[in-house]
Amino acid sequence: MGPLVARAGRVHACISGWVRHAVRAFASYGRPLSTDLHDWDGENPYHVPFAESAELVFLSAARLGGRWDAALRAILDRGRARAVIATDGAAGAWLAERGAVGIVHVPAAPLPGPAVDSNGAGDAFACGMLHALDGGAALRDAVVAGTVAGAFACTVAGAAGGFIDAPGLAAGVAALS
Repeated sequence: MGPLVARAGRVHACISGWVRHAVRAFASYGRPLSTDLHDWDGENPYHVPFAESAELVFLSAARLGGRWDAALRAILDRGRARAVIATDGAAGAWLAERGAVGIVHVPAAPLPGPAVDSNGAGDAFACGMLHALDGGAALRDAVVAGTVAGAFACTVAGAAGGFIDAPGLAAGVAALS
């Protein structure tokens, strides 16, 4: 696994069992490392190695019971993350950056069509945001790209019903600028 990680442009660590034991080692390769804690409640210790190892941490605000601000700050305080992003469905997303004074709210992008299924919206958000970051976007602008990709995902059936393409993502971001 080491040679693959060493050559990767970015490593996105899923929260599966074997990865939990390797994620700290992934961080030692100096590659950009991100993870998605999905519906973490802010307390389950299973997620902690991921939260503390990644430079970008995604999670859903759904199970945080209104404690998303404390959860985001705790990840920044205990880990190496430069940013933590909590997706919050139709409410948009929350961005906490290391060294920043407050947490920034980014409104949800409008749906480009009728809502069909929210399955996969969080994964689409992460992909859209990472694509924008890897293309040189500033962090807040990348979060906007994430909201555009997540909104698109809500307009297709199931997580495999279709994906936004790069021109569609760019057009969605431009429409919000």
